[in-house]
Amino acid sequence: MSVSPNFDDRPPSTPVDMLVLHYTGMASGFIALDRLCSPRAKVSAHYLIDEDGDVAPLVDEDKRAWHAGAGVLARRDGYQRALHRHRTGQPGP
Repeated sequence: MSVSPNFDDRPPSTPVDMLVLHYTGMASGFIALDRLCSPRAKVSAHYLIDEDGDVAPLVDEDKRAWHAGAGVLARRDGYQRALHRHRTGQPGP
């Protein structure tokens, strides 16, 4: 069961094919957790790793977390692949 309400269905036949890490820059893991679980924020992640290394699952892996928040990329299919290609210079799938 997802803790964050900020997710939707993963498009059919879309495998998980990478790991995306985000640095929140927030003052604490508790504050980041509050933000990632706020319906008003419209942003989430599958997992939160706090400053002590504790891992909190926030969104089920078979769902799509809203990593980019309410921005354009959050609704664009395959944005993770495009972002990966941009950052690494790899041609991607």
